[in-house]
Amino acid sequence: MSELSLDPLQTKHLQSTHVLDEANRRIANHLAMLAALLRVRAKSFGQMHKPMSGEDVQFVLEEFAGRLETVGKLNQGLASMANGPPVDIAEYLADIAQGLVSSLTVKGQIALDCEFPVTCVLSVEQAATLGLLIGKLITNAVKYAHPAGVAGAIKLETSKRDDATIAIEVSDDGVGLPDDIDPLQSQTRSFRTIRTLAKQIGASISFDNYGLGLSCRLELPYTLRALKAV
Repeated sequence: MSELSLDPLQTKHLQSTHVLDEANRRIANHLAMLAALLRVRAKSFGQMHKPMSGEDVQFVLEEFAGRLETVGKLNQGLASMANGPPVDIAEYLADIAQGLVSSLTVKGQIALDCEFPVTCVLSVEQAATLGLLIGKLITNAVKYAHPAGVAGAIKLETSKRDDATIAIEVSDDGVGLPDDIDPLQSQTRSFRTIRTLAKQIGASISFDNYGLGLSCRLELPYTLRALKAV
């Protein structure tokens, strides 16, 4: 039987469906992490030796309402596949990283550093896929870099390899990966998702597991104009 070939419109539809499916999974994961954080806070309140004031309760509820709003806006952007103007990835990726760190961690737990000396513009579809990928890497760093719960740092930066390639790197200062895990070969859902999203946008991917932290580097070809960050 001959292979079934897809026309460009069908291929684009399948890619869009995959991005939407992955965005839905990210929504579920982000909400689950937010629920876990709320349970931790609730447990700490139960161990307090004095009752909370009305102002304290109001502050906590408003804090988590803000976190929910951030996650909602973040995932609305990731799931949006409507046609639109090209996206400048500097502001877009910074919003994703800052939104995840602020909504999924206790204030001050993670220091986020975003450096974009070089950026570029991508189509809405490319940017949505890249946003899912960077969001996955940031989420993994938040969840796994410091299992003991100590404060840490995450860095998101871009650099220019040549006139047609931009590099995007996410790194942390955590415990790194166990020696027996190869992220380029691992069949865990997390690493398979990362590799699939990178392939969709034609990005090469590499990991540096250097003992004190983990770094993931994407090299992304772009066909639209390069921009100097201001």
